[in-house]
Amino acid sequence: WVCGNLSAGDGGGVAHLGFSYNGTIEHNSILFNQSANPTIPTNGGGLLIEGGAPDGFVNGVECGATTDVDCKPGLTDGAGPGLRIDANLIQGNSAESGSGGGIRLQLINGDEVARFPGTNNQWYSVDITNNIIVNNVAGWDGGGVSLQDALKVNFINNSVISNDSTASSGTLFSSHGAPHASVPPPAPLDPNSTATTPQAAGLVTMRNTSNLTTALLGLTVTCPTNNANCDKLSNPLLANNIFWHN
Repeated sequence: WVCGNLSAGDGGGVAHLGFSYNGTIEHNSILFNQSANPTIPTNGGGLLIEGGAPDGFVNGVECGATTDVDCKPGLTDGAGPGLRIDANLIQGNSAESGSGGGIRLQLINGDEVARFPGTNNQWYSVDITNNIIVNNVAGWDGGGVSLQDALKVNFINNSVISNDSTASSGTLFSSHGAPHASVPPPAPLDPNSTATTPQAAGLVTMRNTSNLTTALLGLTVTCPTNNANCDKLSNPLLANNIFWHN
């Protein structure tokens, strides 16, 4: 049981951070955990899976080797191959300042896609199977599940029920996400940022980060089997799931 924890960063209950081989997260109850921060996005209220992102390079030298001030992250090393998330109860968690109230996958793929663009069996994958994901809340989108830079995800035999997305996270205001906030940000701001849009509450796939998108420019990419959407490169394989009242 992982219950009632609070984080001011990503991953309120359980966090898989960085690279590992053939991990398994199964038969856990991840309940009533929270990630919240008023100034930065924090994702994954219940369970966070995130690949490690090294410092970026400046003039061929890794930024962190010379200074730790304002180092932009480079392309992620990814989360590693063969991760399986199976038969968990993920209930009542919240990501008040970001995405993925129940589960958040981010920076799953990176270097390996750039190195093997035409060999998708070398890409890191995540299997999410037989889980109950219920009554979770996100302040941005994906109250149940949120995916970003996760190109090879198998989402099978899960129940995603009664999750909510409020689209009211403070990080949405005066930012690139402002058009997706459920209420207008305070004036004075760009008039275009006052448009409002409800956000998906069950499962969402977010636009890939600029690091991954840039790494794929000019490459001929072969999508994984059963993934027909090569343009977005972010559709999971969905099979035998129940999505209800999100």
